[in-house]
Amino acid sequence: MKKILHVVRSFNNGGTEKYIMNLLKNTYKEYDNYILIYENITYGREELEQMGIKIIQLKDINKEGVVDKIKFIRSFVKINQIDVVYSYTYYNSAYVMLAAFLGKVKKRITHAHRSASEQRRTLKYNIYIFLSKILISLFSTDCLACGLDAGKSLFYKKFKVINNGIELEKYKFNNEKRNLIRKEFNISDDDIVIGTIGRLDKNKNQIFMIKVFEKYHKENTNSKLLIIGEGEQKNDLKELIRNLKIEDVVILLGNREDANELYNAFDLFMLTSIKEGLPFVLIEAQANGLNSIVSDSVDKNADISNSIKFVSLDDDISKWLETIKKEKFIRKDNIKKIIEKGYSLESSIKSVMEIYG
Repeated sequence: MKKILHVVRSFNNGGTEKYIMNLLKNTYKEYDNYILIYENITYGREELEQMGIKIIQLKDINKEGVVDKIKFIRSFVKINQIDVVYSYTYYNSAYVMLAAFLGKVKKRITHAHRSASEQRRTLKYNIYIFLSKILISLFSTDCLACGLDAGKSLFYKKFKVINNGIELEKYKFNNEKRNLIRKEFNISDDDIVIGTIGRLDKNKNQIFMIKVFEKYHKENTNSKLLIIGEGEQKNDLKELIRNLKIEDVVILLGNREDANELYNAFDLFMLTSIKEGLPFVLIEAQANGLNSIVSDSVDKNADISNSIKFVSLDDDISKWLETIKKEKFIRKDNIKKIIEKGYSLESSIKSVMEIYG
């Protein structure tokens, strides 16, 4: 049985973690899996342990230098006779791949799950990025990406796109669940619900979304905004919601295990990220039949069912309002298109297992 070491910075309820969990749930009987986590784990520990996944959590190593991290990984892969090292740590994959190479691991995989931010950087940081990308391209035997934009932002060599496949049946629209969820949150049949799912941070840019919604709500008082996720900006969002006096119509739900069911309560999905690769949530929203309004920083290949409208963050809020107001909030069945485009979970898992060899 091959031994696979998955390397992540942290393990929270995000898109990368969802990808890893789906991969492990569908392959844990075929492989002996380890997961090396540098920081915190707030998601799926019990499920990972039930599958027999060996969790190595190393908060202390984060305080050490790169050389110490390389030494640790090199030693670990040699002692445990690891066959595959699979890194999801973006630029930090440089030293992970180098350590795996020094540890004589034959299969070394780097996976880009996001695109790089376009924000201005210092010369020192640009040099760091340049060297990291060289090391990743040099020492990775396989370079994978969730989309073309994500791959181009991290690799200087040929890469393979692995679609963010999902369990389609879990996300298919269910009217009964829609009614139950709306009743739970005191949402009437006539209310227009705009929803989003994602970490509450600067990149996901929910502050901008709330400002857009506040303007929309002034003209459409039967509208509500549901935000699912946790993150460092939660208190900032709460303060903005209070200041705008929209506490009754903006609902912060935190992390939810039933996010797949919550899509049923939405009428429109929204994503205002500053930079993204090809996020799971947009595939999930399309599987639920939702239309989406998304910042144009997101990989355009995410629109696999002609259900997404892209708007620039440089545009005035009025442009976003105009786009929302044009929506007819009609669902459509996108499942067949999603399967044809290769976004089923089965297709994605098969691709990765072929790379493992």
